Amino acid sequence: MKANDSIFRAYDIRGVYPGDFDDEFAFRLGNAVAVSLGAKHLIVGKDGRTSSEELAKQVIAGAQAAGADVTWLSKCSVPLFYFSVDASGADGGIMVTASHNPGEYNGFKVEKRKPGGGTELINGPELKQFLEQALPVQGGSGSMQQRSFVHEYAEHVVSLVGGKVAPTIAGIQGPLGTEEVLHAIAELAGLRVLIAEPARLIADFDSDGDRIVFVEDGERIPPEFVFMLLTEHLGFKSVVHDVRFSRSIRERLRELGIAATESRAGRRYLRQAMEQAGADFGGELSGHFFFKSMGNREAPEMVLMHILNIIAKEQKTLAQLV
Repeated sequence: MKANDSIFRAYDIRGVYPGDFDDEFAFRLGNAVAVSLGAKHLIVGKDGRTSSEELAKQVIAGAQAAGADVTWLSKCSVPLFYFSVDASGADGGIMVTASHNPGEYNGFKVEKRKPGGGTELINGPELKQFLEQALPVQGGSGSMQQRSFVHEYAEHVVSLVGGKVAPTIAGIQGPLGTEEVLHAIAELAGLRVLIAEPARLIADFDSDGDRIVFVEDGERIPPEFVFMLLTEHLGFKSVVHDVRFSRSIRERLRELGIAATESRAGRRYLRQAMEQAGADFGGELSGHFFFKSMGNREAPEMVLMHILNIIAKEQKTLAQLV
């Protein structure tokens, strides 16, 4: 098994494939996660990278060999993966993805169910311990079924936003999993989107669908200002932001009397800070937005729907609003 120490990151596994890790590593990871969690049921998904299909097959085979039943999502976004693990009641899940890294990279995000309810990411060092300490198990006969949680996720997002969306047209750029969710939202809430077509306002999702950045008339809107716009219009009283946010945002939060907590950048740290502060909302300069109502997870589709509603209500462009 090939596994360079550098692949074990703060909140996932990521490296050049097959240079830093190989197919046997993926099999062992699936096996070790199932054994270490005592998992009877795991969710497995993948992003759109060409190498993700084979790695996912190895992960599934490893989990099945340890006796875990697997629900296979196929291609999906990271937020959809998180939701699927939580909604299914599974013991955990493994998503094959290298996030925004170049095509020669790949990796794994792994979730586990917490004893008190809900789920959380397992960090890289802990996953390394799983691989080192869990004895390989062979001969298990775990099953596999394929299922989509797209409509359940879309229904949940729409219910949290409050139903209908103002019929503002926006162009969408993003992975297949995001497109499927947005089409489902469009049917439920009247969202009007143009997938990969020109538009004045573009919502740009990253390659695994957990970040969103807005571009209007060719100009990128800084995510920290989108964060502030949502905080004000949605009436959030307690927020968390990463330490890189500008002084103008900090001053505005103080002016409005909003309790604000600074956090180290990174999903794991933002989510921990939100849980500790009981915050309603969190954001990073990179375009990650976290909602308490979504279990302190990213929900970029909610960001898009809220922004479109605000634009329609105020009758201004996004640039004017920020």
